[in-house]
Amino acid sequence: MKNLIQSLTLLLSVFLTQIVNSQSWDYNGNPSTGQYIGTNSAQPFPIYTDGDERMRVDADGNVGIGTTSPLNLLDLNSSSASNVFQRFSNSVTGDYYNQGFEVGIDNTGNAILRQNYSSGNMLFTLGTSSRGIRISNGFPSGYVGIGDLDYFTSQSLLHLHRETYTVYSQITSTVTGYASTDGLRIGVNPDIAWAYDPIAEIRQQENTAMTLFTNSAERIRIMHTGALNNGVAFDLAGVANNLTRIGISHNPSTPVTRPLSLLHLGYNTANATTNDGWRSWMDVGIFASQSSDNVYLGMKPEETGSDAVLSWGDNSYTDASGPDNFRVIFTNPYNASTPGLYASGVNGLEAMRMTPTLTTVNTGIGGDPTSNQYYGGSTNPTTTLEVNSWGATNVAGGSSGLRFTNLNSSSPKIANPGTGILTVDAEGDVIYVPCCSSGSVSVCGSPTSGFIPKWCGSGSDVTNSIIYDDSTKVGIGTSAPANTLEINQGAFGNSGLRFTQLTSSATPASNPGSGLLAVDSTGDVIYVAANNAPSIGNYCGNTPSPLANNFEIPLNDFNYYFTGQGTNPDSNFIGSSVAIGLPCGDPIPLAKLHVLQSASNPNEDSTSAAGIFENDATGSVTVGVFGTS
Repeated sequence: MKNLIQSLTLLLSVFLTQIVNSQSWDYNGNPSTGQYIGTNSAQPFPIYTDGDERMRVDADGNVGIGTTSPLNLLDLNSSSASNVFQRFSNSVTGDYYNQGFEVGIDNTGNAILRQNYSSGNMLFTLGTSSRGIRISNGFPSGYVGIGDLDYFTSQSLLHLHRETYTVYSQITSTVTGYASTDGLRIGVNPDIAWAYDPIAEIRQQENTAMTLFTNSAERIRIMHTGALNNGVAFDLAGVANNLTRIGISHNPSTPVTRPLSLLHLGYNTANATTNDGWRSWMDVGIFASQSSDNVYLGMKPEETGSDAVLSWGDNSYTDASGPDNFRVIFTNPYNASTPGLYASGVNGLEAMRMTPTLTTVNTGIGGDPTSNQYYGGSTNPTTTLEVNSWGATNVAGGSSGLRFTNLNSSSPKIANPGTGILTVDAEGDVIYVPCCSSGSVSVCGSPTSGFIPKWCGSGSDVTNSIIYDDSTKVGIGTSAPANTLEINQGAFGNSGLRFTQLTSSATPASNPGSGLLAVDSTGDVIYVAANNAPSIGNYCGNTPSPLANNFEIPLNDFNYYFTGQGTNPDSNFIGSSVAIGLPCGDPIPLAKLHVLQSASNPNEDSTSAAGIFENDATGSVTVGVFGTS
């Protein structure tokens, strides 16, 4: 018994000594400071529950949960295919399993940042500033905002916003470089001129094209002339190298990669060297091309400005597939089966066609849609202007399709080279009237050769007019003109000329000569010079215009009368009188015939008489005047 008590005393002493000499951690905490749980050597500190290690702090200070070899300050691992999350929550978010903010990976290996709080956003910010990224968790959910987060709420799936600064998103690569002037930029630029209304921009900052695709195929290409070569033969022909070019492709399998004008539609030109019908002045306009055919609508620079131009290009005239035409076609919305409405058909109604030749362009107007359409394999116009008035009538003498109104022209008339004539009917339409090349009957329908035909007034019949033309001389009223123009009035006793309503506000032009027009013995109107014709005098008070030579009045068995009676003979004013030798106007004639003969010698006794009668048969002479009161 004594030995047993001694042994227990020894064991208790040893146990108490161990308690006094070792560090311990009480259930309710230790009262002193500087105490810790861990190791004092380079050994990991594992934590166990239920006999299994749950967490470990290795010798480097890395904390591992679910792993005995943590590689980071905090390393979480699951030995099975399960979710591994770290969750943060507070009294606002709640601390239930599906609340708060979670960071981890799911059971498929996806890395996840999860905001479970329905009223909270997810923010990525720098320092204490509000600039960063926000993913909205409200309505609408999932919108991402980048920029000054305190100043906006995301309104789109991706929303960029900055206060007072230019905002761009930029895409670059190793090829483009990553400077601010490289790659593609999309954003808004508050240009000074638009400070309160920034400009939206899509910037291709590289020296190449920008393309728009749909269905994985190119539809639109935007570029500049300096990038047109791109390894393709192309003659810039003096075009500046920084002009805008836009190509819209018809078939994306062969897109417009070389837009030649400001807007180029369809396809590249077939020949990349000659560019078919394209010219360097086809700059500001629309150019449409398909194979070697093209059309341009736009401006053509000239010395005094620019003209509006509509131009079309074609195969070579000698090409088996050419020439191609320029056509004007009208279509209406009616069904193709509508009778009589040719514009409702699949081809529409062609109004005009222009066909190129080696040297000219022929124009056809009014193709017949029933039999002579200007399309397909039909006959193209073969002269400068061809008019087909198919819609008027199909009988001779029908309308030509031309109508002239307000015909005022000083242009000379050109003779018709054919055997018929064009004339204007009662409707004002220009119609063709056939004529014959021979014949002598001048009844309606049978005009005589050489006579200018005239319309009879009904149907298409014509007859002779009074005008005859033998190609060198014209006769009016005669078929045998002896001069360039001869007028034969026949038995009417006058010249056949009459001028009426000869009034004019224009100042008459003086005759540059000093003669006059007269009719000679053959009936020709001739010019008579001043030394062969008298002046017909002038009113009293004007500068005298004396006779230039002796003047003869052949009476030819006719009388020469001075008609009229005096108005007041009792007052010594004898009107309608003849004065010979008196000054003009003063003194007035004192008789019906007043003769004044002044002799140079008052003593001269030579005969001075107012009248001398000489008998040509007997030679006798009588001097004096016979009169009755």
